[in-house]
Amino acid sequence: MQEGIVLQSENLPNTIEDLAKFVLIGREKLTAVRAGIRAIDKVQLAQEVREQKKEEAQMLAEALLDAEARIGDLLKQIPKAQGKRTDIKTTLVQR
Repeated sequence: MQEGIVLQSENLPNTIEDLAKFVLIGREKLTAVRAGIRAIDKVQLAQEVREQKKEEAQMLAEALLDAEARIGDLLKQIPKAQGKRTDIKTTLVQR
């Protein structure tokens, strides 16, 4: 049986905080799956096992892209504050 994460975009977390955690953990999982694929290549295991891991990596990468896109969508919905800019410094010029 293949162990992996199977998600559809509607099953992703709803908050930015939860999505950020999902992306962080998902990237580490993807790194581990890639390491597994490299190990399979080194010990020349069955091609079927390699293909299963490759499929798992592709599904995880797609879920991560969906999560990152959703974070972008949620960030766009945050209202921008109107008013004084705080990212620049002004100096008074005396005449």
